Parts: sequence; structure tokens; C-alpha cells
Amino acid sequence: MKTKEKYNLTRSQEMYAEYLMQGYSQRKAYILAYPEAKDMKPSTVDLLAYKLFHNSNLKKRYDELCEMRTEENIKKAIWTREMALGELKSILENNKKEYYRYEEAYIDEITMYDKQINERTELIEHPKTYLSKKKKAEIEREIDELKMAKIKCNRRWQSNKSVNEAILQSVVQMNSMLGFNEKEEKKVEVQAQVVFQNNIPENDE
Repeated sequence: MKTKEKYNLTRSQEMYAEYLMQGYSQRKAYILAYPEAKDMKPSTVDLLAYKLFHNSNLKKRYDELCEMRTEENIKKAIWTREMALGELKSILENNKKEYYRYEEAYIDEITMYDKQINERTELIEHPKTYLSKKKKAEIEREIDELKMAKIKCNRRWQSNKSVNEAILQSVVQMNSMLGFNEKEEKKVEVQAQVVFQNNIPENDE
């Protein structure tokens, strides 16, 4: 059974109920549903709109439309939350892969700098042949450059850690959005990890 037949409404009455549900005032909704009313006095339109709104069948239809809209908004809100959580899972998973990639590159680079610094330090402290002052100064300069490069490497790693911390904070915010309370030890389940390495050299060697 069609809705307007179910409530015994005319097409204009159905439109009036729909316009009201969309948020129009009674006067505007009435004029939209009954275009001829635009030539009437505002007071006349208001009276007709008021009487029509209190028609029992139309009121039932209006209440039904509002309920349907509420249910639709709830479904949209749930879908939006699911989409947001799915996006967060994807971000976390990608972040985990990037983290391990950066971690491996970081370890390789730091290991290389340490090796080269140690080799040059050994040349100065235990030279196998005569080491001129000029050559010694040259090696010391190379050691300083390697130490500086190591510091820059550490800074890049710290920056990467900050990104991880920001993403972890997004998890906390998502927990809050979804109604989870940290004090109750409830967390959003994600199929990814945010991993942090604690034993990272500081800005020195």
C-alpha cells in the first residue's frame, strides 16, 4: 500500500509533511506544497498550514517521516564510525610497515657510521705507519663529519618516532569517539601495532 493511501493523504498533503520533516516552517512548507498559496495573505497561509498540521492522519505521517529520518541518521552515523575505524586500521597497518622499514634503515646507517668512526679513531690512536699532523687533522675532520651525520640520522629517527606517537594519539581519540574508556581498560581492536624503540642513541655518538 502506498504511503499516501495508507494515511488517506493527497499528494499535496504528503508533500507538506515531507517539507516539514526537512525543516521548513509551516508557512513555507504549505506554500511549497500548495503553490497557489503564495498569492494569499501570510495570515491566511499560517491558518491553513496550522489546521493542516493538526490533521490527525497528516500528523501521523509527519511523525513517521521524522522517525524514519532519525533511523537513517543513526545508520549513517554507524557507517561513518565503521568507515573511520577501517581507515584508522589501514593507517596503522601502513605505519607499522613504514616503521620497520625505517628501523632497519636506521640501524644499518648507524652501524655504518659507528664502524667508520671506530676505524678512523683506531688509525689515530694506533697508527700502523707514521701519521703526519696534516693527515691526522684530515682524519679528525672526517670523524667530526661522521659524528654530525650520525646526529642527523638520530634526528630523522626521532622525527619518525613523533609520527608514531601522533598516530597512537589518534587511536586514543578514536577510542574516545567510539565510547571506550581507558580507565575501564577497553580499547578499539585494530589488526596492527604501533611499535616504539626505546634504546635509541641521543644526539651524541
